[in-house]
Amino acid sequence: MKRIRIFNENAVLQRLFFATAAVVVVAFPSSAVGQTSSDAHTVTFTKDVAPILQRSCQRCHRPESVAPMSLLTYEDARPWARAMKHRTGLRNKPE
Repeated sequence: MKRIRIFNENAVLQRLFFATAAVVVVAFPSSAVGQTSSDAHTVTFTKDVAPILQRSCQRCHRPESVAPMSLLTYEDARPWARAMKHRTGLRNKPE
């Protein structure tokens, strides 16, 4: 018996979300090894993370859209940071 793969839009959107989250995780390094505080770049949501989310996530991740959560603001995205880090660490990407 042949397996038929049915397109699941929600699964694709979730994979896209977590792939993009990988970029966010990279933008938030846990430590600046080998750098002093004066030459380390301070990562901010507005300057560093928001542009990535705008480019890759917010078309779907906004209120009243197809994605299950909004990622328009820091307050929207912050509760999902740990899940984004976990899923992107697994390298789950949309196909």
